[in-house]
Amino acid sequence: MAMVHVIIASSDPSIRYNDEYTFQVAILFGDTKKDFDSYLRPIIESLDRLSREPVVVRKNGVHVTSARIFNLGVIADGIEINQRLLMFSGHTNWWGCRFCIVKGGHPVDGGKGGMYFFGRDSAIRTKTFLLLEKDAPPCPNHNYGIKSASPFGQLSTLLSIDLFMCDELHMCGKSGIH
Repeated sequence: MAMVHVIIASSDPSIRYNDEYTFQVAILFGDTKKDFDSYLRPIIESLDRLSREPVVVRKNGVHVTSARIFNLGVIADGIEINQRLLMFSGHTNWWGCRFCIVKGGHPVDGGKGGMYFFGRDSAIRTKTFLLLEKDAPPCPNHNYGIKSASPFGQLSTLLSIDLFMCDELHMCGKSGIH
C-alpha cells in the first residue's frame, strides 16, 4: 500500500507538516513492488493536466478565481521509495548519489565498509539524465544509475533533479560529513 499526501511547500515551516495543512490525494492498495509505475502514472497525468488546464472556482455560479496548479517537488519518506520514484539503482550503486554525477568508492581497500561519494563539485543530474535522452553529457551512452526514464518527465516542472527535493545522503556527502 502507498499513500500520496500533498504538502504545501510555501507554508510556514512550523505548520507545514501538521495534519490540518496537508491532505491525502490517494491510497494505493495492492503490491506496489510489482508495478509501482501503474499506480503512479495516473497521478502524474492528473498533475500534468492541472498545469495545462486552469482550475476554475465558482461560488453560487459566479466565477471567483481560476489558476493552474504546478507540482514543484516530490519527496518520499524512505530511501527505497525515493529510488522507485526516480527509477534509480540506489545509494549502494557505483553512481549512487541521486543528485550528482559522482562515482562512489569504498573507504577501505577490499570493497567493504559501504559506498561513499567524495566528489564535492560534481555535476547535478539534469532533465536529460533523468529521461535518459540521447547525448546527455558527459557520456551519452551511460545511464549513471538511472534504470529507466522518470515517469515525471511529462511534467513541465521537471527541469532537473531538484524536483525530487532534498536528500539527506546527498547533503552529508556535499558537506563533507561521512
